[in-house]
Amino acid sequence: NKHYKNYKVYLHNLSNFDGIFILKIIKDLGKVQPIINNGKIISIQLSNKGNKITFYDSYQLLPSSLKKLAAYFKVEEKGIFPHRFLINSNNDINYIGNVPSIEYFDNLSISDYQNYKDSFKNKLWDLRNEVIKYCMQDCITLYQILIKFSTYIFNTYKINITDYPTLPSLSF
Repeated sequence: NKHYKNYKVYLHNLSNFDGIFILKIIKDLGKVQPIINNGKIISIQLSNKGNKITFYDSYQLLPSSLKKLAAYFKVEEKGIFPHRFLINSNNDINYIGNVPSIEYFDNLSISDYQNYKDSFKNKLWDLRNEVIKYCMQDCITLYQILIKFSTYIFNTYKINITDYPTLPSLSF
């Protein structure tokens, strides 16, 4: 879509996780040029009919978890999600039922788990809806972090972070 020409899209942890999924999706959409350093995807450029979109790994600029970054930059927290709730033949994306037990959640206190579980009182937990909600909140959190970070860097150093895909290149 011409509307997105020269857009820069940030994904947190593109190098270790999301990059595989992005590459699978975009490989047939045009010319794909990843930049890889020491086995880590730094960026992926997609070109098609004169349009270009570049995907960057925000973790390469801000090497910390989104949860910690959200607290540091004082933005909306990312959501809670049971990452270890396996999507398999028994628990596919269409799973609707009880909230998964606490062992499926990473770094979640018992009280936070109970509050999360209580939010589903008298209603079923829907994996598909929770995945979408979690991913959308991740995007909002990352956007708010990047806006604050890029504003600080620009106001302090007159540098646009989108010109530098990694913290070392930005620092240099």
